[in-house]
Amino acid sequence: MLGLLFAALLLTACGGDGDNDSGQSDEGGASTVTTPVADNDASPTTADQAPAASPPSEPTIEPTQTYTAEQTALLNVVLSPTELPEGWQQVSTTVPEQNDDPGLCGAPRFPRADERIAEIESEYQSQDNTSFILQNLTQFPENVAVEAIQYVRDSVTCDEFTDEGGTVFTISPSDAPDLGDEAYAVNVSFTVPDAGDLTGLFVYVRTGGLISIVSFLTVGELDQAQVVEIAATATGKMRAVADDAGGTIQEEANLLGSLL
Repeated sequence: MLGLLFAALLLTACGGDGDNDSGQSDEGGASTVTTPVADNDASPTTADQAPAASPPSEPTIEPTQTYTAEQTALLNVVLSPTELPEGWQQVSTTVPEQNDDPGLCGAPRFPRADERIAEIESEYQSQDNTSFILQNLTQFPENVAVEAIQYVRDSVTCDEFTDEGGTVFTISPSDAPDLGDEAYAVNVSFTVPDAGDLTGLFVYVRTGGLISIVSFLTVGELDQAQVVEIAATATGKMRAVADDAGGTIQEEANLLGSLL
């Protein structure tokens, strides 16, 4: 359930169109895709109903899906569990499927979302199942990435909105961290029936044509400094492969992967 809420709120910037969304071939892609470890809605009320075995620290592998070269490059940039605070686990890493649900304040999907080059999402949860992260990493032509971040800023025109499922969200702009070429942050809170209140911070960072959205939700008090630190780690990985030296993202990301 939380994964679906995450996805709906992120559509204003990325609006995932599924595998091979830009019509590129699978040539040069890697034959891996990850799937959720358990279908337990990832909500606090279902923690006691989870399978006896703990989710693995690395996501499961499904060999039938291939990534494009550009998607494969982004896999080298997305956060790994070892780069998160101790105790966090990676639940899934996927190429988002098409979804036209409205985003922040009910805004429609970013009009130029179809121009993105590649997109990857990775979901994580804390060991006690009370905190959740979704990172969306999208590559656009740089001018389109600039418009995408501005579109998010322009979309936050309300203090509260209700999604199509009836969930009421309270949102407000937050102080943006000094990250990447530009950054934007939004405070988000809502109530999950029979679970309680969740508080979150969504941090959008653009580095060249790359946009990373680190969405953090937790039951109870939010540690904003921790969220900014995670976003800073994500930004550092983006900066290492930013297309500012004449190379392609896939070449530079592959180089980063070999160095790590």
